[in-house]
Amino acid sequence: MTLFCGGNPITGTIDRVGADFLEIAEHPLDAPRRRTEVYNSRLVPTQALDAVRRR
Repeated sequence: MTLFCGGNPITGTIDRVGADFLEIAEHPLDAPRRRTEVYNSRLVPTQALDAVRRR
């Protein structure tokens, strides 16, 4: 999954969805979501989203 926020891509897996945010575990697109592959967890307000692309 790739999120675009302000033109910047964020790759990973969406872990949680709230009324006005997404939480994404960042990891390489070619790697499964495993604890050893996740290098960051990011809270993204839905207002900041430009696009979401599923690969």
